[in-house]
Amino acid sequence: MKVSYHWLSDFLNLKGGDRSPDEIAVALARIGFALEGREEYGQDVVYDLEIPSNRPDCLNHWGIARELGAHYHATLQLPDLTPPLGRDQKIRASVDIQDSDLCPRYTARLIENVTVESSPDWLRQRLEGLGQRPINNVVDITNYVMLHIGQPLHAFDFERLEGGSIVVRRSRSGESLRTLDGEKRELDDRMLMICDASKPVAVAGVIGGLHSEVSPQTSTILLESAYFSPLQVRSASKRLGASTEASYRFERGSDPDLPPLGLHLASRLIEEIVVGSRCSGPVLDEYPQPIERAAIGLTSDRILQVTGIRIEDERVERILDSLGFEVGGEAGDWEVVPPGSRGDVTLEDDLVEEVLRHYGYDRVGGTFPASKGTGAFLPTRKRQRPLIELLVGQGFSEAVNLAFTD
Repeated sequence: MKVSYHWLSDFLNLKGGDRSPDEIAVALARIGFALEGREEYGQDVVYDLEIPSNRPDCLNHWGIARELGAHYHATLQLPDLTPPLGRDQKIRASVDIQDSDLCPRYTARLIENVTVESSPDWLRQRLEGLGQRPINNVVDITNYVMLHIGQPLHAFDFERLEGGSIVVRRSRSGESLRTLDGEKRELDDRMLMICDASKPVAVAGVIGGLHSEVSPQTSTILLESAYFSPLQVRSASKRLGASTEASYRFERGSDPDLPPLGLHLASRLIEEIVVGSRCSGPVLDEYPQPIERAAIGLTSDRILQVTGIRIEDERVERILDSLGFEVGGEAGDWEVVPPGSRGDVTLEDDLVEEVLRHYGYDRVGGTFPASKGTGAFLPTRKRQRPLIELLVGQGFSEAVNLAFTD
């Protein structure tokens, strides 16, 4: 994952000696993001970070800035994520989710009077600095939002959607789709599709269809921002042999709370950048069965037991709060609700790890656990001993590990 130093400064004040490009690289390594490479791009510095597979929340600049904010005890400066007002409230489009288990949430909005052309220089430079190829102002904005806050989006030419509708369903026998890369792909009934009233127009979370792509002739777009089942996206991407920036994020688990925020930000940017464009109608947000986030218990005693360190309650709360966790309960005996972006946090020890990452792994002492008894050979040891001696004589080595659990 490539990350821009200047892009991070949109969220975090990086002025000061302890937040130089060199110091940022060191800080990222300390909190668990290994630096695989670094390069100069004009006046900017671009880091190539190794993002763990269970951390899709950090496949964007907001996620990385959030981690740095927790490290530096700094407040993030967020973009305007409120919905821009529509020209009218007339409903011209519709969304029908027929397979909510594979697509729990789908948001969309119409934007009219769009003039599709090249993006402004600043936007092109942002994308090119991270190895992205600029296409046109509308598509570039969707890619920018994905890299900015982590939400993949897709823009359809609304006039090419039959019936002005979006239907989210599994593919039917015999259906095919020519995708944006020009390939004609045969579909099967295990794949989730984005369709209009009669046919598929995109493979959900993977790749769009060529027929409904945004072109210089496009004047009205339907902007999609959704949450798809990670297993479904991974399966479809593998069967089709199509891996995209969107599928890379969806198949690792995106944030079900993020689709409307990504939609609002992209809509606002299109109105600002694309001359004459205006949002039309209401925001369509289909979320039939909201995903609940369960609270996880955390105690200061457990933190001490796992780490050997007594961390101040106020510091524990500050770290978790800065990472987006909702912290309730009493000091030292908390009820913690992870944000929607942290599906990897399900256990108390996951919370301990989050606290320790930002408290500092280097503060963990190198002490052995206290022994509660005396040692004694087990009866089986007499039978094992000759075999051990034989193996050692053949050049093997024996490793005797401490048991850290009951």
